[in-house]
Amino acid sequence: MSTKRVAGTIMLHLQDGSKKFLLQNNDEGIDFAITNFSEEATGLASMLRYFKEKVPMDVTNIELVELTNICFENKKIPFFVFSAKEADVFQEDLSENFFWEESTKIGERLENFEISGVPLF
Repeated sequence: MSTKRVAGTIMLHLQDGSKKFLLQNNDEGIDFAITNFSEEATGLASMLRYFKEKVPMDVTNIELVELTNICFENKKIPFFVFSAKEADVFQEDLSENFFWEESTKIGERLENFEISGVPLF
């Protein structure tokens, strides 16, 4: 049986009106955050736990704004998009594997995935 996966990002609303998205450096390069479904949790709870433990961040300061599916390794997986305000997130406290990408460059990342439905950023 294959492992179920879930993916996500956080859209950070900066005080100047621009946006950044949370991305991760992994073995394959730069990507959205992707993790396994936890046996005892939903996809949403698994993604929140991943952000809390790996980024790390206080997940009470983010809210879900979009849920769609992406094709990852030839399988459709849930893709959660969360939103946060700059004042609520300490950008410099990210672990070394995570960083904030300018919204103008996020299209390059989305081109690597087949998306079911179009997220409204």
